Formats: sequence, C-alpha cells, structure tokens
Amino acid sequence: MIKELTDGAPLYLLGPLVTDVAPGYDHVVAAIGGALACMHGADFLCMVSPSEHLALPDVRDIVEGTRVARIAAHVGSLSRAAGSTRNREIRMAEARRSLDWEKQFEAALFPEEARRIHERDGEIETCSMCGDLCAIKTVREILRVPEERMDP
Repeated sequence: MIKELTDGAPLYLLGPLVTDVAPGYDHVVAAIGGALACMHGADFLCMVSPSEHLALPDVRDIVEGTRVARIAAHVGSLSRAAGSTRNREIRMAEARRSLDWEKQFEAALFPEEARRIHERDGEIETCSMCGDLCAIKTVREILRVPEERMDP
C-alpha cells in the first residue's frame, strides 16, 4: 500500500522490530522484521545493533548489526527472485552436497568467519557437528555413489 501512496518511491525501514522482549538481540529481531519487510516491498534496511535500546553501540555492535542486516537483505532478495542471490544459494547448496569447504567459504556471506569457525576443529571431511553421522557422507557410503555423480 505504501508503494502505491508514494508512486513507488524507495521504502527505507529501521527494523521493524517484531518483538520487544529481546534486549541485547534487537539486531536479530530487526533482521527478522527486515526480511519480512523486504518480502513485502521494502527497498532499504537500516542496521540495528545489539545495543539498541540499551546503550550506545561500540564498533563490535556496529559490525554485528551490519552483518545481520546483510543476511536479512539477502533473504529479502531471495523472495524477489534476484538472480545473483539465488545463484549464490545454489552454489552453496552444491558445495555443501560435495563437502567442498573451499567452495562453501567462497559462497558464504562472511567467508572469514565461516573459515575461522570451521578451522577450530582442524581439517575434517564433514562438519564437526554431524561428524560420522553426516547425511551426505552416509548416503554416499550406503548407495556407493561416486562423488562425481553427486554433482549436478
């Protein structure tokens, strides 16, 4: 409705906060609201920091809030069938299916952080969360599917 009232002018939002009971996590709450708003026509999102409604943000708060806002914008772009956004999702899905960590890092919104977390457990084929119970690894072993056949 607002786009009709403004002749399609770009819509810029702070948030919206979808709940008020998560102080310290308003950046996450705003990202949820922002992603929904993008799905319904918002064009720009404003970064909300974890310190919103509590204190002035420090540099870490700004970085964290900006990262979370980027994720919200990415989700909003997916709903609009943005080609580059969808292609990135496909690249990540294919890299995960192939257990190709380098390609996963390349497709990640924040590759340095993904790499830092992954390297905490050393070089392993699967993620440390699933380990030997990795669904992809299990399917390969049970069906004896060569890795090249797992590729599209």
